[in-house]
Amino acid sequence: MQTVVLDVEGMKCGGCVSAVERTLLEQPGVQRADVNLVSRAAWLDLAESDGNVDDVLAALAARGFPARERSLEFQPGLNGTTGSPGLSWWRQWRQLMVALVLLLLSVMGHLSEAGQLSVPVIGSLSFHAGLATVALFGPGRQILVGGIKAARVGAPSMDTLVGLGVGSAYLGQLGGLGVAQRWVGRAFSTSPVMLLGFVLLGRFLEERARFPNGAGVAATSAIAARNGSFGFDGWR
Repeated sequence: MQTVVLDVEGMKCGGCVSAVERTLLEQPGVQRADVNLVSRAAWLDLAESDGNVDDVLAALAARGFPARERSLEFQPGLNGTTGSPGLSWWRQWRQLMVALVLLLLSVMGHLSEAGQLSVPVIGSLSFHAGLATVALFGPGRQILVGGIKAARVGAPSMDTLVGLGVGSAYLGQLGGLGVAQRWVGRAFSTSPVMLLGFVLLGRFLEERARFPNGAGVAATSAIAARNGSFGFDGWR
C-alpha cells in the first residue's frame, strides 16, 4: 500500500470535491481517498499491485479535474502548492486585470445608457454585443468548457452554474438585439460582461486567500516525506 498526494485543479465547490472523491474511489486499487478544497489536494491509499497513478490522473482529467502527483519536497516561496511562483502570480494578476477591465466597461455602458456618460462608442449596442462575445469566448471559455464537462459526467460544478448564468444572459442579449434593440438589448448587453467580471474577481480573491493554507499543507507533506508516511488515521 502506498500513499499518493495529488494536486487537483478545477475544484470550485463542495460538489467538485464529491466528484473528485467519487472518481478516485472508482479507480482500481484505490482503497481510500480524502480531498481538500482549500489546498486543492487529494490523498489516497493506493494498492501497489492493482493501482496505477497514471490511470487515476487520466480519469480525473476526463472529468475536468486535471491533476498531477505532488513532489513531497517542499519549496518555500511557491504560490499555493506547486508550480512556478512567477507564472502562478502572473496568472492571478492577469485574471484581476481582465476582471477589472470587464467591470469598468460594463459600468461605463450602464452610465452611457442612463445618459450620465457621453461616449458614443461605449454606449452603442454593437460595442457591448461584441464585448460580451469576446468576454464569453475569451476569458470565459475555460469556465464554459469546465462547466460542460462537469455536466456531461453528471457532476455539475460551480463552473456549470456560472456558465448557465452567463450563457443565459448572453442568449437574452441576442434576443434583445432582434426584438427590442433600444431597451432590452442594451439592458442585457452588459449583464454577461459584469457577471463574468465579478466571477473572475472573486476567483482572484479566492486564490489570494488560499495561498497560506496551500503552503502550509505543502510544508506538512514535506515533513511526512522525511519522517514517515501519511495515513488516514494519522501519522505513522
